[in-house]
Amino acid sequence: EDGRIDWNWPARQIFNLVRGVTHPYPGAFCFMGGRKLKVWNARVAYDAGKIAESGTIIGSRGGSLEVAAGQGSLLIQRVQLDDEPETEAATLLKQAEHRASVRLE
Repeated sequence: EDGRIDWNWPARQIFNLVRGVTHPYPGAFCFMGGRKLKVWNARVAYDAGKIAESGTIIGSRGGSLEVAAGQGSLLIQRVQLDDEPETEAATLLKQAEHRASVRLE
């Protein structure tokens, strides 16, 4: 549970968690559609302001997924879904686009 992402946190705090537990450690994680999603690399998109409901995928930029945080948003760059190989976040874009409202929990 030490690596669990709380999307109600500010984007900067989530970024620091991801950075602190990335390889060679177990990684930061959340859930997407009931499946565990490890976040291996991310950066802060915006530091302040309430952009959307926390955990909502609000778009993409340069192949990264932009996710709303409690304050600001985060660009997720590298991920690993369940027991699948680690990949660029862009591979999840099509899956996310087929849902009316995609949230990370």
